[in-house]
Amino acid sequence: MCIICNNSKEQLNEVEEIIIENCEQLTRFPILNNLKNLTIKNCKNLRKIANIYTLTKLNIEKCDNLTDLPSFPELLLIELKFCYNIKNIPYLDKLEEMYIIGNNAICKLDYQYNVKKLGLIECSSLKEVKMMGKLHHMHIIHCYDLIKAPIYDGDFTYYSILK
Repeated sequence: MCIICNNSKEQLNEVEEIIIENCEQLTRFPILNNLKNLTIKNCKNLRKIANIYTLTKLNIEKCDNLTDLPSFPELLLIELKFCYNIKNIPYLDKLEEMYIIGNNAICKLDYQYNVKKLGLIECSSLKEVKMMGKLHHMHIIHCYDLIKAPIYDGDFTYYSILK
């Protein structure tokens, strides 16, 4: 039974962390005023996540119908695993860590000023990664169509691109 689908929003407004797995009824995730950490796994019918202004950590895995993400103003970490149809990542002002594993739709990752750690694995359509302002740890594996990536300039702690 999914707490989001079966409870009123008011009951959940004080919750700071939610983990949802295998909820086929979930199509939209609402705004919850105090939510800081959100994990959604294997929710095949999820299509939309509201712009949660307090969210700092987002982990989404195997949500096949999700195509877009809102611009979460406080987000520090995003992990997208096997969300094959997410088309773009909006500019996230405070984002420090970004990990994307298994995506077929993202063609370009735009500039994210505060990103320090970037991990990209099996992003089959990814062609371009723009330079991240504070990037010092980058790991890119099996992104076969990648044409343009940040150039190693000596400021990286870890730099790896394996096609």
